Amino acid sequence: MKKGCLIFNIIIVLFTINIANAQDNYNPYLKNQYPIIKSSSSKTLSTISNKSLTSNNDSVFQVADDINGRLFYLCKTWGYFKYFNQKNCTVKWDTILNTAIKNVLLTTNNQEFNNELMNMFNITGNNTFVSSQNTMPDTNINFNNIWINDSIFSQNTKNFLDTFSLYIKPDSSSCLLKKNDYSDQSYNSLIDFRNDQITMSLDYTKESDRLNTMFYYWNVINYFFPYKSIMDQSWDVTLNEFIPIFRQASNAAEFNTVFLKLVTKINDTHGYTSSSVINQSFWGGYNLPQIYLNRVGNNCVVAKAPPSSIIHEGDILTAIKDIPLSIISDSLSNYIPASTPAAFYREMYYKMLL
Repeated sequence: MKKGCLIFNIIIVLFTINIANAQDNYNPYLKNQYPIIKSSSSKTLSTISNKSLTSNNDSVFQVADDINGRLFYLCKTWGYFKYFNQKNCTVKWDTILNTAIKNVLLTTNNQEFNNELMNMFNITGNNTFVSSQNTMPDTNINFNNIWINDSIFSQNTKNFLDTFSLYIKPDSSSCLLKKNDYSDQSYNSLIDFRNDQITMSLDYTKESDRLNTMFYYWNVINYFFPYKSIMDQSWDVTLNEFIPIFRQASNAAEFNTVFLKLVTKINDTHGYTSSSVINQSFWGGYNLPQIYLNRVGNNCVVAKAPPSSIIHEGDILTAIKDIPLSIISDSLSNYIPASTPAAFYREMYYKMLL
C-alpha cells in the first residue's frame, strides 16, 4: 500500500495527528501547557507472566518474556528516544523503528533483543552534556521512565539509557512538534504534528508496518495526551494487550478494525479515526441518514424523519433488521471512543444508520 492510501486523522482533545507522511521554540514537554485533571483511576491486572511493571496511573500488570514482551519494550524505548533525543531532528525515526521491529521479531532471547537495541542506539546516538543546559524542567504530566530499570535490559543497555536520561535537554523536539499558530484553519490542533509523520510507504499485510503505525500512535498518546492518567485502563496495559492483536491482523481491513478498537481505549469522545477502508468497508460508506435519533431515558427515540418515511417522530426504535439495539450497542462499543454514555449513544445512533 502506497503512502497516503491509508491515513489516520486522530483528533485527541487538543491535537490532530496525520499518520502518513509537525518550528519555533515551543516546548511540548513543560508542565502546565495542558489542563490537568485529577481523578482516581481504575486498577487493571493482566496475568500473562514474568516481568511486573507499574504504569503512571498505578496499574500493575505483567509483561510476557517473549516476542510480544520484547516488542513492548521496543515501543517504549523507541518513543522515549524519539521525543527526548538531542539529535532527533536528523534521524529517520519511522524507518529506524521499522528495521528494529523486523529484527526484534527474529530474536529468540533477551540477549539478542538487547543487541538489537544497541544497534538502534548506535544509529540514534546518545544524549550528552551541554554546557548551556539548564536544570531539567518539570516535565509534562505523562513523563515516566521507571521502566528503564526493568530486568529485561542488559547492563550495557541500562548504562546507555541512564546516560540518555541524565542529559535530556528541553526543547529537543522543536523540529518535530510546535504549538499550532492556526495559520491553516483546517488544522485545528493545539500541537502541530505535521512534521512528525510516518514518511515511509506502508503495506499493512506486513507485520512490521502494522506495528510501526501502532507504536507511533501509542507514543504520541503516551507523551502528549493530557488525560492519560484517567483512562479506564492503563495505556501500558493497552500496549501489552494490543501488540499480539496487531500482529495477528493479516491485511489492511483487519488492521483498520483493530486500530478502531485501540482508539476506544483512550476513553475520549474526541478520538477520531478515519480512512477509506474504515469508512467504506467497516461503517458502510458515506450515506448521510435522513433519520435522526436521540437517547431518551433508556430508549432510542426518533427525533426527526422524512414525511414519506414509515418511521415517525416520537417512535421508539428497538431493533434494526431484527437485531435488538442492545446487541448492536454491545458490538459497537469496541469501536466508538466515548467519554460518557451519552456521547457513545449519540455516535452509535449516527454510525448504525450509515
